[in-house]
Amino acid sequence: MNKKTFTKNILLIGGIISAISLFMLSCAGPGDENKENGGHATPTSINKTKPVVKVYIENSVSMDAYINKDFKNRLGSYLSSIEISSNITDSLSLNFINREIIDIPSSQAADFIDKLSPDVFRKLGGCRRTSDISEMLNTICPCTENEVVVFVSDCIFSPGKGENPDNYLSSQQMRIKNRMNSMKKKMASSPAVVIYRVLGDFDGNYYDKNNAPQEWDEKRPYYIWLIGSKENLMDFVNQVPFENPDRVCMISSLDKSINYAVVPGGGSYSVSKSNPHAIEKPKVDSRHGRMIVKVKVNFSNILQPNEYLEDISNYVLSDRQFSIDKIEKCGLDKFTHIITLSSKNVKRGKLKIQLKNYLPSWVEEYNDDMGYSLTEYNDNLEKTYGLKCMVEGVYDVFTYENKNLAEIEISIN
Repeated sequence: MNKKTFTKNILLIGGIISAISLFMLSCAGPGDENKENGGHATPTSINKTKPVVKVYIENSVSMDAYINKDFKNRLGSYLSSIEISSNITDSLSLNFINREIIDIPSSQAADFIDKLSPDVFRKLGGCRRTSDISEMLNTICPCTENEVVVFVSDCIFSPGKGENPDNYLSSQQMRIKNRMNSMKKKMASSPAVVIYRVLGDFDGNYYDKNNAPQEWDEKRPYYIWLIGSKENLMDFVNQVPFENPDRVCMISSLDKSINYAVVPGGGSYSVSKSNPHAIEKPKVDSRHGRMIVKVKVNFSNILQPNEYLEDISNYVLSDRQFSIDKIEKCGLDKFTHIITLSSKNVKRGKLKIQLKNYLPSWVEEYNDDMGYSLTEYNDNLEKTYGLKCMVEGVYDVFTYENKNLAEIEISIN
């Protein structure tokens, strides 16, 4: 091969490599080092310390009626999955809780749950008459990212006789806020809470707000809380999710480090060479009769199910002339979703996209404000007394400074 031919080949190879590099850069964003994982990047940390998992099962008398085959199968399976998952924890401890923490001697979670019974609840004791949810949370909430709490309870407030129910719920909510705020301040990384609503078999005494017992044999809700750092809870949700919960609530704060970029060729425009968040020379797309803009976003650090992220009603745009046409998962490296925006006319300026931090509507739907006995006329068969008060107490702390989960801004020049 002569020198001239050799030089031409080198230049050709260099051109191919440059083209490939440019193509790869179009799917990448600045400052994000997450790898592709089936279209959904999972946050990882080098040499991350795996947390200790502490399980607390409320053993107040109101929980006796749940201790049956259905409860044992579902909770046992879930805790076993956590226990054997070496990727997320090195150890798991079991405890009962009412007015005090009752440590359970070391044993495998599945074996222990299988042997659960109301008799075991009674024998292990403690003050089982009433449930002080705020005090339980105050006792068990972690203060470091090296711990994840799993809290199992029917989450029914028990004011007891002589207490003003409205004053009691208000006091409980304030105490829950104080505890969650303390956790948020002490924890080095961003904390979060996941609440699974489980509709389980119930056969025994239901206790109203005055602790009056009522025989009942129908399905009733109980709850499994996960409390810890957002990074740890995302590992739990992704790697050992609770199977088939009736409802899910995920609560966390604004993520200030969302990675995003305008999609090249997503519409009739050019992406700015100096700013991946800006477009130039926008035009109305002749095929759609609208100006189309597509933005690729990495939502892998957002603690919400995909249904929430793809729900257009959870987003707010700063300019009403724009609308979100669709949000869909994508397989681009370092990005999880593509947001398609459009406007009837070319509109220049800055466009802000906010992913709002909403509580799921089921919290209101299944909240019981009255705390009466169960009857079909009261429409409270599957509701929980004080649920809204409790969950809002947590939510208010995480959204006090900002009610958004993510904020994106693009420039249209």
